Amino acid sequence: MKPIIICTFYRAPHDSQGTQIEELDLSLSKLGNKINTHNVIITGDFNLPNINWENHHVTPNSGYSTVAANKLLSLVEEHGLIQHVNEPTRKQGNANNILDLVFTNRPGLIKKLNVVDGIADHNTVIIDVNISPKRKHRPKRKIFIRNKADHLNIQKSLDDFTHEYFSLNQNMTVNDKWNLVSTKIINIMKHYVPVRLTTSRYNLPWFNKDLKKMCKRKKRLYKKAKISRNPEDWQEFCNIRKDMHKHLRSARLSYINQFLTTAITDKPKAFWSFISKLRQDNQGIGDLNIAGNIISDDKQKAEALGNQFKSVFTYEGNSKLPNLNDSPHGKIPELTISLKGVHDQLSKINTSKSQGPDGIPPWFLNRYAYHLTPIIHDIFQSSVDSGQVPKAWNEANITAIFKKGNRAETSNYRPISLTPVISKLLEHIIHSHIMKHLEQHHILTDHQHGFRAKRSTETQLIQTVHDISKYLDEKKSVDMAILDFTKAFDKVPHKRLIHKLKYYGITGPISSWIESFLAERTQQVVINGSASKPIKVTSGVPQGTVLGPLLFLLYINDLPNNLTSNVRLFADDCLLYQPIKSDNDISLLQNDLIKLEEWQNTWLMKFNPTKCFTMTLASRKPTPNIYTFCGQQLKSVQSHCYLGVQVSNTLNWTEQCNSVARKAQQTLGVIRRNLNQCPTHIKSIAYTTLVRPILEYASASWDPHCLKHIKTLERIQRQAARFCTHNYSREPGTVTQLFKDLQWDTLQTRRKIKRLSIIYKMEHNLIDIPLDHYIQHNTRTSRKHDSQFLQIRYSANIFGSSFFPKTIKEWNSLPSNTVSSKSLKSFQNSLIQHFNN
Repeated sequence: MKPIIICTFYRAPHDSQGTQIEELDLSLSKLGNKINTHNVIITGDFNLPNINWENHHVTPNSGYSTVAANKLLSLVEEHGLIQHVNEPTRKQGNANNILDLVFTNRPGLIKKLNVVDGIADHNTVIIDVNISPKRKHRPKRKIFIRNKADHLNIQKSLDDFTHEYFSLNQNMTVNDKWNLVSTKIINIMKHYVPVRLTTSRYNLPWFNKDLKKMCKRKKRLYKKAKISRNPEDWQEFCNIRKDMHKHLRSARLSYINQFLTTAITDKPKAFWSFISKLRQDNQGIGDLNIAGNIISDDKQKAEALGNQFKSVFTYEGNSKLPNLNDSPHGKIPELTISLKGVHDQLSKINTSKSQGPDGIPPWFLNRYAYHLTPIIHDIFQSSVDSGQVPKAWNEANITAIFKKGNRAETSNYRPISLTPVISKLLEHIIHSHIMKHLEQHHILTDHQHGFRAKRSTETQLIQTVHDISKYLDEKKSVDMAILDFTKAFDKVPHKRLIHKLKYYGITGPISSWIESFLAERTQQVVINGSASKPIKVTSGVPQGTVLGPLLFLLYINDLPNNLTSNVRLFADDCLLYQPIKSDNDISLLQNDLIKLEEWQNTWLMKFNPTKCFTMTLASRKPTPNIYTFCGQQLKSVQSHCYLGVQVSNTLNWTEQCNSVARKAQQTLGVIRRNLNQCPTHIKSIAYTTLVRPILEYASASWDPHCLKHIKTLERIQRQAARFCTHNYSREPGTVTQLFKDLQWDTLQTRRKIKRLSIIYKMEHNLIDIPLDHYIQHNTRTSRKHDSQFLQIRYSANIFGSSFFPKTIKEWNSLPSNTVSSKSLKSFQNSLIQHFNN
């Protein structure tokens, strides 16, 4: 257990210059490395209600010190602290203010926080500290030791079985075939692959045999000294304890140097496992609240979550299917699977993935791909031709993944299906076959960017921000509706889905196969080896499968039809926006919301109006308009997180930059606490792999032009550079030299390279943003290069600093040899060289 440092603080209301905040900062600085290695809790009355702790934004002109508030936010970011109080601690008249705060240096340190009535004018903040999380001993399970497998005998057994299989399978169903093959594979593994049981010990990975011997000797010497009370015995015990601590530190650093260097990039799962253990944060699913009863037993929790997932299923019954008229689309051709295609799928299996409920590990299928290909090929083709899925492939183990909110509520978890690896291989083949059909007939709506090649959240956001900022530049306001489905993937009704697939030309054996894939599924929730009763799945597309996302896209593919507003879809995230010039435009958006209500009723999906919002965007202070949806008036918000980016009603990026900086600061704090003694290259890899991606997520769509926003982001990287090099000198030019030593570009330069790379991708059809829709080539010759674009005119910075206007200007100024690069990599290298020069 890590030591705890508890600090209490009071800031007087008259301290307008934040002098007391500076003193607190000095005190924390004096802790030195302890703020990284110890658990730190800071509580107190800060008298700064003008800080919005959700977005770390200071409200100006609030009557409270802006200087002190900004100093406190800087302190929080500098020391990697997390503030946990999010409800008022002082109520006076109509004012509800958060004055009393609780900070920690580790997110999981506070298990529970309650604000209750106090004896004075302030409420009382009660915190439940999570000092030593309860670890549950997981049941032992068998693991096959593949590096000790008898490969020659396995290969011979598989070859012999192949002849036997093809002599027996002529009149067998695909289910019988797979049962025969899976049983044989398991038996072969039992005979020729050694097994061992997992242990439930929690030894540190660097705690080697020598340290274990020293630990045992230390315990013996302690017992001896305690009994004899001889000073010499006590001295011998102290010497071995000191020696053991020295060897422990050495072993830890050695392990980190040898293991984490490769694990951070090659095995991120192993790296995060290491970090999670050191963070001492709770793992897995904690206690659940079921109708006021707290349950801790894994079996009961699995049953509770299983019942929750079952409760959201859609009941379709025998209701009449909606009329889709005659299909204009061609029929999908029959699928003929090649031996090479099956072998390629087996050879590409990720051997580090978990095995499915069938007990066949991925590495076995991959290692013996050549010997298994003829049998697997026959099963795949039989499955497709008959339109039947082996029963075992439709049995899923469910892992419950926490989303957000209260961890004790079962509704805050979503189910992820773990299915047999072999079934996913056939899903890949069928997925590829369906996609060829969809692309050939241009069936998928262009409004959808989720789960599609050459598209991403960033491509979606670039186009959305461009549209809105262009409207604002034209002096139009924009009304936006952000819509949220309720359990979208779990509610898709199967009959209606098959009905739509047939309309899109997906008929015949492929349609029958998908129907079998969906209609005959069962699932059980598994927690630490304890499983719920199997539940029949009556609706939904399974999350965690290959086909599930594509089937969902096809089901909501017609949602944008007949809508007049701009529509953006990313999987189940739905966004409508409409430029507003008159009341008629407001009516257009309201009518579109009514059409979506009709769509959900027809197709038995469900929006959640309590989680749907509207936003009015304008260059000046906007006046929100009123909209109703699903019988409720939609709440108007000033900002909203859309696809991971905080969009405000004035389209400035203050909240986004603050939010990104806060998340990056927290992750940097984790690295600081756990890798503080590591060499520079380990810290640098950790930063560039774990922190910098947070700062750069979808940044091409929101790249800030304001100096204060740029500094907010750069400050995180400057802190990281000092941490990585352990150089905290404040001499001018120090950080610039640190960046050179670490070979880091500034974040601003990296964002510029990223934006220009997207233009290059658009030019070479490497990304699915229609070039001609947004920019036009300049037909005039230029001394710079021949790939010039016409500059987009603008009247305000909101549009001028958006992706296309800003990036086109930079693209046009590039040297010819850079623009004419033959590959994206050479283009980026040329950019770096150009900017460095």
